[in-house]
Order: sequence, then C-alpha cells, then structure tokens
Amino acid sequence: MHKTRVSRIFQISTGVVFMLSLALASCQFPDASELTGITPTPITPSPTPRICPNVDLENLNRLEITPAFIVVLFDPSITQEATLEYVSGDKTADVMDFLGVVLPKILGVGSQYSLFSLGFRTYEAAKLDRYSSKITEAPELVATPIPYETLTPVPTPTLSGAVLQRQEAKNQYNATVTAQFATATQLAFEDLCHKSTYDDVYKATATQWSVTQQAEGVEVATQVENAKIERENKITVIETPFAKNNVYEGLSHVTIDFEDQCKNYQRCVLLIFDDLTDWRGETPDYLDIKLENVEVVSILPQCEDIIQPSCVEIQDKWTSLFDSYGIKSIEYHNGERLETTLLEYFGGK
Repeated sequence: MHKTRVSRIFQISTGVVFMLSLALASCQFPDASELTGITPTPITPSPTPRICPNVDLENLNRLEITPAFIVVLFDPSITQEATLEYVSGDKTADVMDFLGVVLPKILGVGSQYSLFSLGFRTYEAAKLDRYSSKITEAPELVATPIPYETLTPVPTPTLSGAVLQRQEAKNQYNATVTAQFATATQLAFEDLCHKSTYDDVYKATATQWSVTQQAEGVEVATQVENAKIERENKITVIETPFAKNNVYEGLSHVTIDFEDQCKNYQRCVLLIFDDLTDWRGETPDYLDIKLENVEVVSILPQCEDIIQPSCVEIQDKWTSLFDSYGIKSIEYHNGERLETTLLEYFGGK
C-alpha cells in the first residue's frame, strides 16, 4: 500500500511536469544567448498542523523470523594462528571463544544449537553442548517507518533581462510548482503519521523485544563459556581421542542430531571449523552419514586464500562427498571477515 501510494503521487507529479514541458516548448523566448541557466527551486513541505487519520502499518516490512537448527562441528586444535576474524577486525584461534561472540548474534527465535568436537569415537564424548532458545515466539513488530524520498525540485528557467513572454507558460509553471508543493506537503504529513503511529503502538514493544534478545544473548555467551570450561575440566576423564583427523566420525555424530531435530525447524545448518583433512579418501562403510536438506558452511582456517589451488582441490573433493550425503547447499570460507560473513548468512541481530 505504501509503495502504491508513492507511485500514484509521483505519476501525478510527472504528468504535470510533462504538461509544463510542452507548454514551455511552445513559448517564444528571447535569443538563446540570453539564457543564463536552470536554477532549482527548493520545495519546503508545509508545517500546517493536521490531524492524523488511522494509519495502518501492517503493510510495511515485518521482521522475518526463521527458526534454525545450527550444529557446529570443530577441531579444537585446528591452528595456533589467530585466523577467525571478528567484525571489529580482531582475530582469534579459539573456536569456542569465537562461538561465544557469534552464536548469541545468529541464534534466532525458536532456534537451537548443538556443539560437537572432532577427535572422538563416540557421540557422547564428542558432544559438548546443546541449547534451545527460550524465546519461542516474537511479538508482532514492523520495521521502523522509512521517510519518503525527497522530491526533485522543479527547475526554474531564468532569462537574462527578460521574463517568460506568454502568460500561459507562466501559469503552467506556477501550477507545476503548486502541485509539487502540495505533493511534498502530503508526503511529509504521511511520514509524520507513520512515525507517530509507530511510536504510539510499536516502539515500546520493540524496545522490550530488544532487551529480551540482549538478555538471551548474554545467556548464550555464558552457556558457551561454561561448555568450554567443563570440557577443559573433563578432558582427562573422557575417552582419549583416537585420531586427530577424523572428519567422517564427526559427520556421523552430527547426523544423529539432524535426523532427530531437523524436522522441527525451517533451516538446518552445519558449521564446520576444520581443514577437512582425513587420512581416508572415502566414507567408511561402517559410518552412517545423512545430511538431507542441511545447509553446510565450511570454514577452512588454514586457507590464506579460499581460491588457492590447494584449497580448491579440498573443496572439490568434499563438495562431491557432501552432495552424496544429500545436503541442500554448501559454501566455503576462510577466517577472513568470518563474523561478518556469518551474520549476513543467518541475518544476525
């Protein structure tokens, strides 16, 4: 409704300007050497107070909510070099520290995450943490109203030592200026109505919603930190890792969670922090790996440039393997601008 109204108003203004151009074209102006140029005439919206009608914001853009199941699979010893880059430009080599910052920003309403560490033979030893958002639904919100664009001023023909010689042309020009003034006044009035309605009806709810999201963000960050501390405390009592590079086993572990939970969410995403090095070329027959309709985001921290030949070779190999597991899509990144990339991918807070 908003865009339709703007289109109709601009069509009217454009028509008037077109009629003016025809009228001016028929005028007998002084010699061209006397023409000094075109000077814009600014249009100022009228400040006259009016009473706002009931303004319906229902057709403005609403905040989109897409519950997601996010599973993270990472190698805790992928690198000693800080390669995972935050929005601030700082970098870290610790995946759990990175997740403590990023997960609060990408875990949306009704979403859940699971964390798995590579290097363990059993599901129980590999599983670090699981957290489900306590916010199960969002309030009815609309985006903050955006003002209409400022109208292009009507240009004023200026002549040196002369005036427009035909009264008809002068009248057409004055009519165009008057029409645009009325249009600008109406648009400014509607902008004010939208803002007033938003402030009265939605602003308090939006503010409370922001506070609620921030509180859960703190809880998620704390949850990740506690999972890291707990794993460090138990590292001597859990099973001994049987191999440093066992990507296939890790994928079999996350398969269990995806098959159990994926049906409950609109999106299922697997984040892998690993250089995807496994001593076996093919999936072992004894492992069950199924990633139907899962979006895969693979972070290869050791790749300085994601398109360097050695990294492209790894991507080609694993793209073929992931396709055989039934994935929905896959993309590869290194640590450069990684937080920004993930926020864009998930539509972060």
